[in-house]
Amino acid sequence: MLRDKKLLSKIQVIIALLFVLNGCGGLKPIYLSPGYRPPRIIALLPFNNQSVDLNAPTFVRRIFKETIEMRGYKVQPQKEVDDILRAKLSITDGGQLTSVKPEKIGAVLSVEALVYGDILDFSIQTIGVYQNKIVRLRFKMVDAKTGQTIWEDEARSAEKTAATSVTGAAKVLGTTMAKRAAGNVREGRRQVQETEGEASKSKVSSSVGALADIAGLEHPLKTLTVKVARRCGATIPRGFGEDADLKPSGETTSQFESYNETIEYKTETKIINDE
Repeated sequence: MLRDKKLLSKIQVIIALLFVLNGCGGLKPIYLSPGYRPPRIIALLPFNNQSVDLNAPTFVRRIFKETIEMRGYKVQPQKEVDDILRAKLSITDGGQLTSVKPEKIGAVLSVEALVYGDILDFSIQTIGVYQNKIVRLRFKMVDAKTGQTIWEDEARSAEKTAATSVTGAAKVLGTTMAKRAAGNVREGRRQVQETEGEASKSKVSSSVGALADIAGLEHPLKTLTVKVARRCGATIPRGFGEDADLKPSGETTSQFESYNETIEYKTETKIINDE
C-alpha cells in the first residue's frame, strides 16, 4: 500500500514537470500545410459560439483580429465579410459555416484564406464570495482554394477570485453585476443600430452610451481573452506584413514572447481584501 502511494506520488511529480517543461522555450509556428506561403488577404469569419454569453462572438472576434494583424496578415473588414455572407450565402451565425464548403465561402469573399473560431467556454461563475472566470478558444486557418487546414490551435485560461472580507465580497459581486450590465447595454445598442434608421442612432448612442459609461465598458473577461488569443497567435505562421518579400519565419515575434507558457493548465488566483 505504501509502495503504491509512493509510486502515485512520483507519477504526479513527473506529470507536473512535464507540464512545466512543455511551457519552456518559445512557441513555434504550426505548419499543417506543406510548402506554406502566406495568403495575401484573409477573412475572419463569424465565430461559432458554444458558450452562454451572447456577446462573446463579436467581442472575441474583434480581439483575435488584432492578433492576426500583428502576425502580418491583411484582414478583410468584418462588416464586409458579414454583409457578403448574409447576402450571398444566407449566413448570419458562425454555427452555420459548417454547412458550406470553405472553397465556396472563399470564392464569394474573394480571399485566399479563412479563419474559423470556436468559443468553447466564455463564462463567469459567481458562488457566494468566489468567482471563477474561464476562457477557452479554438481557431483554425483554412486555404480558401483547397479547403486544406493551414493552421489550428486551442488554448484555455482561468482565473479564480476569493474575497476575504465583506468589502472584498462587495467588490466581487458589484463588479460582476456592473460589467454584465455594460455588456448587455453594448449588445442592445448594437442590435438597435442595426435595425433602426440613421435618425435613431445618435439618440441610442447618447442615452445607452451614457449607461455603458456608468457601468464600465471593459469586459470582465477581456484580460483572459487577450491572453488566450495571443497564446494561439504565437503559433500562427507569419504573414507577409508590409513587405511582400517577407518569407515565413520559424520564430515567434516579440509581441508574443510573453505568451510562451502553456496556459491550458494555468489558473490564476486572486484574493480581495479590505484594501
